[in-house]
Amino acid sequence: MVDVRVRDLRGNLRKSWLDGASYMLMVGLGEHYLPAFVLAIGLGDVFSGWVATVPMLAGALLQLSTPHLVERLGSLRRWVVWTAALQAAVFVPLAWVALRGGAPAPVVFVLATLYWATGLATGPAWITWISSLVPKLVRARYFARRNRGLWLTFAAAFVGAGALLEWSRARGYELEAFATLFALAGLARCASAYYLSRQEEPEPLPRGWRVVPVVELLRRWAGDTSGRLVLCIFAVQVAVQTATPFLTAFMRTELRFSYTLYALLYATPYVARVIALDALGHFAHRHGAARTTWLGAVLFAPSLFAWLATDSVALLFAAQVLAGIAFAAWELGTFLAFFDHVPESERTSVYALFNVGLSSAMALGSLVGGTLLGALGSDHTAYLWVFALSTALRFAALPLAARVRTAPGPARA
Repeated sequence: MVDVRVRDLRGNLRKSWLDGASYMLMVGLGEHYLPAFVLAIGLGDVFSGWVATVPMLAGALLQLSTPHLVERLGSLRRWVVWTAALQAAVFVPLAWVALRGGAPAPVVFVLATLYWATGLATGPAWITWISSLVPKLVRARYFARRNRGLWLTFAAAFVGAGALLEWSRARGYELEAFATLFALAGLARCASAYYLSRQEEPEPLPRGWRVVPVVELLRRWAGDTSGRLVLCIFAVQVAVQTATPFLTAFMRTELRFSYTLYALLYATPYVARVIALDALGHFAHRHGAARTTWLGAVLFAPSLFAWLATDSVALLFAAQVLAGIAFAAWELGTFLAFFDHVPESERTSVYALFNVGLSSAMALGSLVGGTLLGALGSDHTAYLWVFALSTALRFAALPLAARVRTAPGPARA
């Protein structure tokens, strides 16, 4: 006979997987096609890179109110479900913009900001809630396996969306296809909200719930090993985002890849994550989050070399595989490190503040890359300079990652 607690755990983990899969459908059909949509409506290469990062910073600032609103609402689950539903609603005006043939850049920026604000507002509460559902003993392996399934879902959705766009573009219905994708993405997020609502909530708010003041958190980061981790995360994000947001424009406008080839190249890192995550889950379980984070940083550093040296599709696919393994190690390591370093009662407020820093780092990287790209003329050579700068910054961040690796055991963040 199956223990009731074991049955409840399995039910919650299954619903969490379904929520995550629905969420990744939204990301693959909608979020990751925003830069391509910006190009399609004629807003330019630089803005197509910025639309994926700069609105994220504005959204992160808006979600700073999350801990206080969750406290007033008195339930992590209720907050997560409602913000997920609001994020789904943002796709309605995005689909309308596509159907009418475009909109001014400020309108697209506002819609992207609302998308990120609602999504980021969900994150801090969800990460606190999910930690109460997944026992620490199985956490590393569960999230590795969960992430493997979710990234496979994303890859299938993204490639399928690319094929639809290519088919529609050839027949003169490119923007109508974007509208369809945005509508499907909104429906997927609605399904995600439904599965979130079906999961249990062991405690509406963790015992000892508190909102950590900004000054207190900065003092902690300055005074213990968690500060090294945060600094490393921010530095790597600046380095990566200097180039990554502009790969879409580079493939579409300079290399002139079809939507299908673009989607296959873009999805390759996510397939590589799927393949690597099981082994990385075992690695993280055995060696810990810090070493997994270090491995990701080391693999990140050379992953743009092929983009600098060649336009060979085969070599670019190989580079994307390396990038995918790096992303898998980095995301799993930093995700698990967050659980190790932050008390459950403070996770919502700490993660909200962390989102601001992370989004700032991502926005800074994309602003540096976009400014350089625009200043150099947004041609093929300009892109290569952006990729070279990103590579140099990735190698420069490695000493910070090494300090994380050799830091003593967990501390409060």
